[in-house]
This record gives sequence, C-alpha cells and structure tokens, in this order.
Amino acid sequence: MNNKRLYITFLFILSAFLCLCVVLTAQTFRGGIGGTITDAQQAVVPNASVQATEDSTGQSRQTVSSSAGTFVFQDLPQGTYTVTIQASGFDTLKVEKVVVSAGSVRNLQLTGVSSYFARDFR
Repeated sequence: MNNKRLYITFLFILSAFLCLCVVLTAQTFRGGIGGTITDAQQAVVPNASVQATEDSTGQSRQTVSSSAGTFVFQDLPQGTYTVTIQASGFDTLKVEKVVVSAGSVRNLQLTGVSSYFARDFR
C-alpha cells in the first residue's frame, strides 16, 4: 500500500512539473516589426530592401518588401531598433527608436512616402 501511495505521489509531481514546463515555454521575450511602404500616390513600393538594426548590439536582419509593399521581422529580441528602407528611385529612409516589446509586433505604416525619404519618423 505504501508503494502505491509513493507511486501516485510521484506521478502527481511529475505531471505538475510537465505542466509547469509547458507554461514556461509559452512565455516569449521577443517581438517583431512589420509594416507597409507606399509612395505619395498611395501605390505600394515592392522589392524595397528593409533592414532592422538593434541599436545597442548592432545586430541586424534584412528582408525585402513583398509585391503588396509589406515587410515583417519576426522573433526579434526586445530592444530599440533603427529600420532602414532602400528602394530604387527613392532616397534611403531611416526610422529610428523603434521599440520592440515582448509578444507584440510594432506596425510601421509608411504611407505617402515621396521619392525623397527625407522625413524624420521619430
């Protein structure tokens, strides 16, 4: 009888531990940056080169905007980023101080962008 009680206690503790592991792995310490790039006529800007650089470490990731002008960086560590956008026929745009928080995607809607990316987006 004592062995049966010990076995049930062991199974209970093991089950509680496994449940705790599942809950802890569901926590995230990462976020993302996404957005849409359009020009002054509200036309999308496809194939733009987009780079996200973490300000404190200098680590960067690159992507290209889709045919719909959208881009996304997923699974970024928390921090402050500078997003740099380059497209043929447009000047380079830098969006500074983009804060990435855990579990969320920061949405940058860059609409009405002229052929000169000379605006401050802070």
